[in-house]
Amino acid sequence: MKEFVNKIITLDNIKQWEERDSVIKESVSQHSFKVSAICVFLLENITDFPNEFYDFKLKCVEYSILHDFDESILGRDISHVVKYNDFNGSDIREALTEFVEHKLESMKLKSLFNKFEDKDVKTFCKLCDWIGLYTFIIRNENMGVEAFEIERQYCIKNINVKIIECEEILKNRFGIVFSFENLIIF
Repeated sequence: MKEFVNKIITLDNIKQWEERDSVIKESVSQHSFKVSAICVFLLENITDFPNEFYDFKLKCVEYSILHDFDESILGRDISHVVKYNDFNGSDIREALTEFVEHKLESMKLKSLFNKFEDKDVKTFCKLCDWIGLYTFIIRNENMGVEAFEIERQYCIKNINVKIIECEEILKNRFGIVFSFENLIIF
């Protein structure tokens, strides 16, 4: 328990997009709270669903809370520019995942994260993650930072992709016809 709590505390000190010039800095803890709040908000707007959707909702909220826990093991937020580069981004992500899984196992925390194997849960939370990142960019732009234009467009593109994926998950997995159209901030 002590090691887990210490890792959670570490997330207060790790800043998102540390390598970038920005007026507003945001810790991983702050970001995770925003992602979780966005997740709860979106899920609460989905009505008329089957009972099995309750478990999905719970797993989405749990995963959104811990979705960046790996950064406490890595000791920093690894930039999208690095993780998603065209040259070897997939290799970097795979190596980071392997390292984090090894550390989780040695910390006896692997079982806590094993329940997050549901790809649909991760997709829903990734939508919330992109929206959370978008709010960080907008906050900085509102303070006069002009350096995030490429990332803002990248976020909007990825939010729209995840919206489509999430609407398909809701329809195909749960029979829920739902549109995120009225809930998006841009």
